[in-house]
Amino acid sequence: PFVTSSNCGTGLSVGTGLPGCAVQSTLGVVKAYSTRVGNGPFPTEIGELASDNWCATSGVDKDVERRRYPKASVNSRNPFIQGIGIRQAGDEYGATTGRPRRTGWLDLVLLRQAIKRSGPHVILTKIDVLNECKNVKICDAYEYTGPSYRYGQKTFQTGDIIRTAVMDNVILQHCQPVYEEFPGWRCDISGATSFDDLPEKLRTIINFVAKSAKIDPRIISIGADREETIFL
Repeated sequence: PFVTSSNCGTGLSVGTGLPGCAVQSTLGVVKAYSTRVGNGPFPTEIGELASDNWCATSGVDKDVERRRYPKASVNSRNPFIQGIGIRQAGDEYGATTGRPRRTGWLDLVLLRQAIKRSGPHVILTKIDVLNECKNVKICDAYEYTGPSYRYGQKTFQTGDIIRTAVMDNVILQHCQPVYEEFPGWRCDISGATSFDDLPEKLRTIINFVAKSAKIDPRIISIGADREETIFL
C-alpha cells in the first residue's frame, strides 16, 4: 500500500476475466537493491530516518538533490550520503515528479513473501548500479525490537528473528535488518553474455540470494541497453 496503487502480483488475469490457470508462467522483477516511494516501514533503508525525511521534503527533486550532493558516493561512510549515491547511480527518481525514491539494500525477507504469492522465477535487474560498491549488503532476516505484540496465533517478543515478512505495519516498523555483507566486484559487467562471464564475487552474491530466498533467476539485467541482458 505504500509503494504502488497498482496490482503488483500476477497481473495478467487481474481485470481481464481470465482464470488464474490461464497464466502458465510468471516472472517477478527484482532490483539488486530496494526502493520505496512515500511513507511506510522500510527496514533496509540506507540512511534510515534521515533518508526518509529528505525524500519527503517538499520541493526536493532530482535536480535539487544533484546540486545539493554533487559528490555523493556509493561508498560513502555516511549511510545517508551512500543512499543518495546509489539513488543517483540508479537514477531512482519519479518519472513524472522527479521525486527521490527512498533507497535500501536488497531485502530477502520481503522477497520470500513475494515468491510465496507469485512463484520463484525472477528477473534480477539494475545489478550494474552497484558496480562500484566496495561492499554489498543483503538483508537475510529481521530482528524484532518492539514491545510484545500478538499477531494471529503468534506473539512477537524483542529479539525474535523473522525470515519471512509479516504483513503488519506495527511489526515492520520495529524490525532491524540482519545483514550478510559481501565484497563488491568493482568492475564493469556490461560485456558479459553469460552467467559464467560475471565476476566471481557477483556470482557468489547471486548464488547466495537464490539459495537463501529460494528463487530461480531466469534473466539477469546488467545494463540499460536491450543487449545487456543475460538469459539463464
